[in-house]
Amino acid sequence: MAKFKDLPNDIIYVLYQHLRPLDFLALNQTSRELHALGCTAYAWQQLRVDIPLNVDYHQNESVSVLRRVLLQSLKIDANWKSESTRIQKGSRFPHGDFIYFVHLLRDDLLFTISRDTWSELAYLSAWKLGSAKSAPRRLGKIEPKHQGISLLPTRFSAAKHTDEDRVVIAMFTDERRNGYLQSFSLSLRPEDLRPDAPYPAFDLEDSIDVTARPDLLAQIHDVQIYNTIIAASYTEFSEQTNAPQYYELIILDIENQHARTINIGSKEDLAGDKFVFKLFPDSILIITSGKNDGSAAIYDLQDIMNSSSPANTPFSATHNTIHGTKSLRTRYISEFFSSEYSVYLPVEAMSSIPSAITAVAVNNINGASHALYIPIPRNKPTKPDTPLRRLNPHARLMMKAAAHLDCVHIGPAGRRMVWMEIVTEGNDIRIMKATLPVPGEEEVVVSQLLRDDDLPFKYSDCLSLWLDERHGRICISLLDQAICILDF
Repeated sequence: MAKFKDLPNDIIYVLYQHLRPLDFLALNQTSRELHALGCTAYAWQQLRVDIPLNVDYHQNESVSVLRRVLLQSLKIDANWKSESTRIQKGSRFPHGDFIYFVHLLRDDLLFTISRDTWSELAYLSAWKLGSAKSAPRRLGKIEPKHQGISLLPTRFSAAKHTDEDRVVIAMFTDERRNGYLQSFSLSLRPEDLRPDAPYPAFDLEDSIDVTARPDLLAQIHDVQIYNTIIAASYTEFSEQTNAPQYYELIILDIENQHARTINIGSKEDLAGDKFVFKLFPDSILIITSGKNDGSAAIYDLQDIMNSSSPANTPFSATHNTIHGTKSLRTRYISEFFSSEYSVYLPVEAMSSIPSAITAVAVNNINGASHALYIPIPRNKPTKPDTPLRRLNPHARLMMKAAAHLDCVHIGPAGRRMVWMEIVTEGNDIRIMKATLPVPGEEEVVVSQLLRDDDLPFKYSDCLSLWLDERHGRICISLLDQAICILDF
């Protein structure tokens, strides 16, 4: 644990004022008691939720480093909660291509998916970010291809391997009838990051075809990574009616060359086209909609890998459905997961197993929005007939009615959220922000990220964004083929 016992009194007092769980209320504000409190693992873990702070990364730092990190995190948190948020540092650099996706990783890596405006070829690029005064350096650039044809990914994700010095990148491309799931790796070894290192630095790890059933079309939802495990979701639609027919999940282990596909449900089981999931190191959360309620189910990842059929095999209702894998750990129901709502989960890859995860449900008609905690169990229930638990929201967000939400990003700690709000009438675009509460806090205040006068760009020029919750950093791709990075 971190060296709280060696921290100066003023830092402990700041933490005391900032954290508000019931455990703190019975204490007198004396230095000795605060030092004793600071030495507990509970206080340190609470920072993960409340600031949020990169606890795992900093827990063994020296006192001087820890002091600086804590103060910086508190400043970021106070600035973020303010309705007049200030930019502490900003930088902008030309990319050269039309940028579809941006993805920040650690505090110094940026990945982009772009298309050359002249050749119309798509590229995956990696950039090493420097100081505000120095331009980012391109580490690698590669053209995603399948059988010689350039692919523009529909979804992509990147995550650092927890045990190795490399990043794994996954991209899922759909061509209506067929899909292509590809994975690449980028070495983070110091010798491979030097300016004179070989270029490009990407390696193609694996590639599989995804083929829809006859007379059906495929629509991709998401792709996520944990180390060398890749999960991807898609829905198969009727070509005649455009109605969803089947909901499918692919799990690919690129290290062991092991791919599985599994059916989550059909049009008889589910309503609407909602299919939201979150990959954890040992399990997977899947949210689907019913006619009145929706469900959030947590499944054991290893059981799914062992029980489902190899990818690209014909569908079999007996052996390939998720219900036949006996992998269910628990399932929750909620009216806020029904087809009336869009549900959003944290976007960044999870390298550890949380005790709970934050979900935000937004009503598709009136914009009424709610934040919910979904507990993540570590094991299967001891009693097989455990009754379903209904999830209730712990906070309400006031979104604009009839607005289209895009690029919705919730941080991994579930405390900060940004999104692009697009109002069709007048084509009005804003980037909004919110601080999601812990249980016991008041209603969430939603506000613009920045006032129009404080913007270093026009909101209408924004194409995509990425939130680095822990560092208080946002990366935005712009219409003029530039990238803007803002530190708060």
